[in-house]
Amino acid sequence: MERGVTMSKGNDHTSGCIRVKQEKLDWLVENVDIGTIVVM
Repeated sequence: MERGVTMSKGNDHTSGCIRVKQEKLDWLVENVDIGTIVVM
């Protein structure tokens, strides 16, 4: 995914929720140590 691309489907207010494909979430869980700060 490109930086700065919104995934809120036109809704500017997402209450802090984000959408992440399962494939990307699996990679994150497998490759990032617990306690690492992740900026989305």
